[in-house]
Amino acid sequence: MKIVEKLVGVEEKNVILSQRGECDFMNICVIGAGYVGLITALCFGKKENKVICIEKDLNKLKLLKRGIPTIFEDGLNELLKESLSSNSVQFTADLVLGIKSSDIIFIAVGTPTKENWDVDIGQVQQVIDLISPYIDKYKVVVTKSTVPVGTQKYIKSKLLENNVPKEFFDVVSNPEFLREGKAIYDFFNGDKIVIGCESRKAEKIMKKLYGSFKIKMVITSPETSELIKYTSNALLSVKIPFMNEIANICTEVGADIDVIAYALGLDKRISPLFLKAGIGYGGSCFPKDTKALVKISENYNCNLEILKTTVDVNEKQRVLPVKILKEHYKEIEGKIVAILGLTFKPGTDDIREAPSLYIIEKLLRDKVKIKHMILWSQRI
Repeated sequence: MKIVEKLVGVEEKNVILSQRGECDFMNICVIGAGYVGLITALCFGKKENKVICIEKDLNKLKLLKRGIPTIFEDGLNELLKESLSSNSVQFTADLVLGIKSSDIIFIAVGTPTKENWDVDIGQVQQVIDLISPYIDKYKVVVTKSTVPVGTQKYIKSKLLENNVPKEFFDVVSNPEFLREGKAIYDFFNGDKIVIGCESRKAEKIMKKLYGSFKIKMVITSPETSELIKYTSNALLSVKIPFMNEIANICTEVGADIDVIAYALGLDKRISPLFLKAGIGYGGSCFPKDTKALVKISENYNCNLEILKTTVDVNEKQRVLPVKILKEHYKEIEGKIVAILGLTFKPGTDDIREAPSLYIIEKLLRDKVKIKHMILWSQRI
């Protein structure tokens, strides 16, 4: 039985906790075995669905078929082996097999940032062109990738342009909210599942898919769903540079940033999360998504000045250790430096947009010798 709960400011029907029958599995195709795609495929397989995961990188495909994870993630090794053993997830480069065998198609490809901060949806566009000839009956096409507002509408128009009959598909926005290092846990125990769709038929299928997840489900428009993802990451990103600026003040006046963060975290309106000072945020989401939201706002003649400042503060903060080094030694040319911790945070092997990369680049420009670089991905 479906249970409806209230959410402040949102109609009751939009927040749902539901339950699905144990044997009611679905056929799913996940396109892309990167970070999001791999976690999505394996976790849906764990929920007794039949999943085909498409990956065009043959080297990565070989590893996954042998049960060797291609990313570092807590619990991934065991889940991958279990999925292969139970045959709940099949890894293949055969796109036709995946499309024809599926009820739901998840697009989980990269959406990198362009130099002007726009989002590059080229890989999403390629996927739509590739899958169009093989959609020969009704499918729900779902964007799991982080995409700019309007992508759902674009995909719909592109499928129609590619001569896919309108009765053969619906397009849904279903963004992910996974923390690297805790992604598997978050998939099953997240704060929310967001579904942006226009079709009652697609809504019913997505509710059925997530029926056994005891997580609040927010049903909304595609545009709202697409913007929820960016807004979530943007708000978290703002907290980090804010605390770093307060930490810089603490250094000057002799205050304790850890005590300040603890006191702030006791305020129920704020929470303790993302109040730890450091050398700035990195990774695959925050840098990309904050810039993307700034660009999206500019495209609609709006200016997010606070978010622009957040990006600026973060870019200065991540090379602050070099400034401190210069203040201490006066002259750092020829000095030998070891870098401990290359990843953007503990508990992952991801070095995308890691502050360490910018520190290393600046040190090399100052003719510093870097003797050791240690990948630090231990759990803390």
